Amino acid sequence: VVAFGNSATARALNVRTRRPGDRFAFNGSVAYETYNNETQLQGGLTLPLADWASFRVAGLYQNLDRGRLYNPAIGRRDPSSEIWAVRPTLRLEAAPGLTAILKFEYDHIRDYGNTIQPIGQPLNPAVPRFLEVDDPDIRITNTDKGLVSSPELSGITARLYQLDVNYEVLGGTFSS
Repeated sequence: VVAFGNSATARALNVRTRRPGDRFAFNGSVAYETYNNETQLQGGLTLPLADWASFRVAGLYQNLDRGRLYNPAIGRRDPSSEIWAVRPTLRLEAAPGLTAILKFEYDHIRDYGNTIQPIGQPLNPAVPRFLEVDDPDIRITNTDKGLVSSPELSGITARLYQLDVNYEVLGGTFSS
C-alpha cells in the first residue's frame, strides 16, 4: 500500500494485489476469534507455467457466526455474515518489456439478520396498533416496548475482469 495525492486531504491509497511470480510460491493464514465465533482463511498459490507465463490463484473465506449486536426481540446476536472470494491471475510476458496481467475476481458477501428496529406502537389497548403483521418471517416481540425484528438478508455478488498491459520502452513504461 502506497500513499498518493499531493493535494488530497486524506491522501489516496493504491492497493496492489500480489502478482504471479516466476517461482512456485504459497502463502496463507488461518484465524479464529472466540468471542464472536469468527473464522477467517486466506491464501494464495503461484505456479510458473513457462519462462514467459505464470498463474496465481488467491482466496478468502470469512464466517461470523455470532453477530456484533444483541437483538432482544429474538434473543440472539445479529447480524451474522459469510464472505468468500477467489482471484485467479495470469501473467504473460509476450515480448521483452511487454507484460500482460489478466485477472478475474469473484466476491460473495452475505449478511443475515438485523438489529432491532424501534417503532412507535401505542401502549393504550383502545388505540389501534398501526403495525399489523401477517408475515411469519417477521417476529414482533416486546411490542409494548416497540421492538421489531426480521430475518433480513443483504448480499453482494461482484465480478471483476481486468487486463493490465505494461510496455517498457525509451526508459519509461506505458501502462494500459
